[in-house]
Amino acid sequence: MNIERVKQLLADALAVPPAGRESFLFAASGSDPELYKEVLRLLRLVEEKNNFLSEPIWGMSSSLQGECLHGRYLLGPVLGRGGFSTVYRAQDLRLGNRPVAIKVLELGLFRKETAQKEIQALARIDHPGVVGILDAGELEGGGWFLVRRLVEGLTLRELLQNRGRLKENEVRFVAQQLLAALDTTHRVGVLHLDLKPENIVLREWGTEHQQAVMIDFGSAIGSPVGSLSFSTHRSIYQAPAVEQGQAQCGSDLYSIGVIIREMLPDNPRIQQRWKHLWEMRFD
Repeated sequence: MNIERVKQLLADALAVPPAGRESFLFAASGSDPELYKEVLRLLRLVEEKNNFLSEPIWGMSSSLQGECLHGRYLLGPVLGRGGFSTVYRAQDLRLGNRPVAIKVLELGLFRKETAQKEIQALARIDHPGVVGILDAGELEGGGWFLVRRLVEGLTLRELLQNRGRLKENEVRFVAQQLLAALDTTHRVGVLHLDLKPENIVLREWGTEHQQAVMIDFGSAIGSPVGSLSFSTHRSIYQAPAVEQGQAQCGSDLYSIGVIIREMLPDNPRIQQRWKHLWEMRFD
């Protein structure tokens, strides 16, 4: 079975709204039942795991650890894995061993032309609340790598797990910083579409220099739907429009509203002050 054909057909199927994927796949597979069964298996796996698998589907393993990309980036330990990517802690040897994070994207699920366009858009973003791309390139064996600033700190998810809900002034601070960062990204035509507490890092939390930073914009560079999210199974943070292939700026605002509600103290008076958010439309 041609693995490149499998990858391409899966990418095409993911570009179709969820309700029509299996029918599309059946027709696109032609007279090859083995191809249909294999791509269908992968499609269901992606949808079930929401693209956050413990291991990549095609074995994008830690074998790249110790490799030096383009003679410049020395890959260190694995920081995390998704269904189609692996993130490494790395050193930029050209700039005094500066620590960076490098995301290696699996070949075949990312269309070159779309990827290049979105990488250029991300590279134009200069905002302290956004982890944009410092560099990008193609791997010798195929696939992409994205270089971004290494952000140290707690994720919002970790903070919520450690403390429970936040104080109202803390909620306001995080919300204001996220909205300011989104305003910058939306102005250059970049949507996040995968905003959730796990993708928000709080740098120097509790100090006068604290900053909320959005990460993982590059989780699906070049995705078939032309967005920066490759999620195929709707999470509670994802706007319905994303699943329907009609993502827009309001989709990110919808996610922020859900995150705010999760952060707010469980106090009726405080909840009432923020009630207008739950009544807003983001379509």
